[in-house]
Amino acid sequence: MYGICGYVNNGQPVAPVLREMLSIMEKHRLDSKESCGMATVQEGKIAFMKNVGSVDSVFPLGGDWSQILLGSVG
Repeated sequence: MYGICGYVNNGQPVAPVLREMLSIMEKHRLDSKESCGMATVQEGKIAFMKNVGSVDSVFPLGGDWSQILLGSVG
């Protein structure tokens, strides 16, 4: 099962909100947590991160992802 979400914020990074959305979707999935990822757009460039594992393992709180995914559209 796939879940896709999006968020636009006026100039502020959206990655923390996207992480929370992914976490909520993960809790409602009936099958295993196989992988997750997110992408943001900043200054016309796409930055993305994805990997195998749960949201907590791919995007740990306080992890480097919050310094890489700085876009305000995701």
